[in-house]
Amino acid sequence: MTREALNASIPVALDIPYRFDVLKVVSGINHIPPADLASIAVDWFLRGGTGTAEDMLPPWDSYRGPGVQEDIPLAEDVLQKRFIKREPLKWQVPEALELNKRLSMYRLLNRLSKVPAGDIVTVAIDRWLRMMGY
Repeated sequence: MTREALNASIPVALDIPYRFDVLKVVSGINHIPPADLASIAVDWFLRGGTGTAEDMLPPWDSYRGPGVQEDIPLAEDVLQKRFIKREPLKWQVPEALELNKRLSMYRLLNRLSKVPAGDIVTVAIDRWLRMMGY
């Protein structure tokens, strides 16, 4: 499988790497790299992301978690703050998904040219993890 780089600078407050780890342990999918989980989340978001795990295709519809920790804020709320502590995430995602191209089109079509692609990736991953219960 050919891969392409997907780089994002995500807010530390969202604890996304830890939430991916919890998903992997709870679901018993330790063999799936975080980059592939991020690919699924961003792809889901760019396709219009529905609000329930039942709409995910198997086996992903069975990987529901115990619920989101109460101390994790919404991505949209965190991104509204002026100064945000961030951490870099550099992933090699499946090139066939064309995530970089689709993110660029999403920004253009939704008039979000001033919004960094990393912020859109952050919202996509946070919403997907919440929908899945993590």
